Amino acid sequence: MRKTILLTGASGVVGQALVPLVAARHQLICLTHRTPVQDGVAQLSADLTLPRLGLDSRRYTDLVRRIDAVVHGAALTGFGAGEQAMRNLNVHGTRRILELAELASVPVYYLSTAFVARGKQAAARPGVVRESSPVDYLKSKAAAEAVIRASGQPAVILRPSVVLGDSATGRIARYQGLHGILGAIISGRLPLLTMERHSGVDFVSQDVLARAVGTLLDTGTTHGEYWLTAGPAALTAGRVLDTILRFARSLGRQIDPPRMVGADTVNRLFRPVFVDSLPRLDRRRFEDMYAMTSLFDTAEPFPTDLGKISGTSTPTTEDLTASLHAALRYLVRDRYGNSRGRVA
Repeated sequence: MRKTILLTGASGVVGQALVPLVAARHQLICLTHRTPVQDGVAQLSADLTLPRLGLDSRRYTDLVRRIDAVVHGAALTGFGAGEQAMRNLNVHGTRRILELAELASVPVYYLSTAFVARGKQAAARPGVVRESSPVDYLKSKAAAEAVIRASGQPAVILRPSVVLGDSATGRIARYQGLHGILGAIISGRLPLLTMERHSGVDFVSQDVLARAVGTLLDTGTTHGEYWLTAGPAALTAGRVLDTILRFARSLGRQIDPPRMVGADTVNRLFRPVFVDSLPRLDRRRFEDMYAMTSLFDTAEPFPTDLGKISGTSTPTTEDLTASLHAALRYLVRDRYGNSRGRVA
C-alpha cells in the first residue's frame, strides 16, 4: 500500500540514499532546514529545535493529517559541535518528532548508530581531545534512543555502523571520516594509523542500509531495534589496509604502509616526540583520526540483523571487500580524475 512518508535529514548521507528508494514506492515529504534535496520531491522547510518544528499552525496540522510514518534521520554529527548543540538537535529534536508522530498516530523509524554500544569505550581512550571526541555525539544518540523507548510511541530503532557508499559504485553524498583515512593512506600521507591489525572496521553500504529501511517501511514493521552492520563479517583493520595497498598497486602506486599502533604506544611514544610538533592543521587531522579510531578499539563484533530482514543478505567478507574496492575507485576518480589516474 502506498503511504505518505515524512523524512528528516534528507540531505544527509543516509537521507540521500533513502530519497529515491522511498519516493519510488511511496509519497515522500522531506523536511529540510538549510539544504534542499533533489527536484521532484515534496519539501517543507522546518526547524526541529522549535515548537511545531517551526511551522505555522495550518501547515503543522496539515502535516499531521497527511503522514503515515516518519523516518527520522536528521542529526548533528560533527564531533566538535559541543554537548549542548548535540542535545538541542539530536535529543530535543527527536522529542519534537515524537510529538508530531503521536498527534498523527504514526510510527517513527529512528536512525541511530551502532556505535552507541561503544560510548564508554570511546570515553575511556586516553589522550582524546574534546574537539575531536565522539563522546558527546554518542551520548546524544543514546539519550534520543532512551526518549523514544520511554515515549511508548510505536517506533523502530535502526543502528547502522559506518556508512561507506553504494556497494557497486562507491558513490556517496558526503565523505565520512573513514573516507578521510582511506584517502590519506592511498595518497601516502599517513605514516601512522592508530589502530591494531585485529580491530574490526564495521561499515555498511548505503544501498544495503536503504533497502533494509525500505523493507521495514513496506512491511509495516512498527516496533523493534535493528542492527544494520557488517557484524561478525566486518573486515579487520589489517585486511582493510592490505586491500588499500593492493588497490594502490593496481594503479601503479607503491605506498609505504602506515605503522599500525595502539593507543598506549601513541601516547607513550609518538605523541610527545612526533604529534605535538606537527603544524596545527596536521595535528587536528591526527586528533580527529585518533578519536574516530577509538570506536574500533575492540575486535568484538556488533550484532547484525542484515539477512534477517527481507530483501537483505547476511554480509560476507567478500561482499565487504568488494564494497571497499568500490569506495576506493569512487574516491580516486572523484578526487584525482579517473580510477587509474595518478594519486598525489
